[in-house]
Amino acid sequence: MTMNPFEQNKQQLLHSLTSQVEQEVIDYIRQEMQHNVSDSIPTEDELLAFFQPSDESTKLDAYQQMLSIGKLLEYAEISLRPFCDLIRYCTMSVQPPPALTLLQMHTECPYTV
Repeated sequence: MTMNPFEQNKQQLLHSLTSQVEQEVIDYIRQEMQHNVSDSIPTEDELLAFFQPSDESTKLDAYQQMLSIGKLLEYAEISLRPFCDLIRYCTMSVQPPPALTLLQMHTECPYTV
């Protein structure tokens, strides 16, 4: 069964965005690990393998595992915080801070109470 062109383009875009985000996250984790452990930074492939579900053992030691998971959670918090704030301000009908005001100039918030 063949996908229609729209579905193929959607899948290609999704794959491209996923790859880009994975690379950004791995770069962030490695950069932050350099500040804490400058002598033994895992490679990109080792980090990607660690975050993929697998039955094989990881090449990262316990400290690297703990640090990489901590940095992954930190990155998620940094990335999702502005989005969560926007939703909170829209649902609470509160005057948003200046940064969110610029965003709302381009998109109307339909979720005000």
